[in-house]
Amino acid sequence: MEDQIVSSFKKSETEEVRLTRRDYKGKSYLDLRLFFRAEGMEEFRPTRKGLTLPIELAPELEKAFQGVAFKTAGGLVRTA
Repeated sequence: MEDQIVSSFKKSETEEVRLTRRDYKGKSYLDLRLFFRAEGMEEFRPTRKGLTLPIELAPELEKAFQGVAFKTAGGLVRTA
């Protein structure tokens, strides 16, 4: 299966965060990674900054994000 971008959002003019589903050696993974685009480049390139987890841990990752409320002032508050 080809890599599938599940979600992405712009962090800045030169950076983007992507959540990608990918297969490697018969196993499926979720890859949450920072991508960058240097001046003069058209496409974003992956950085080493990221996290790759077996797809079986997706429910745990979802719970972790549901346990945090994002306030408009930029602070995080644990809700669970």
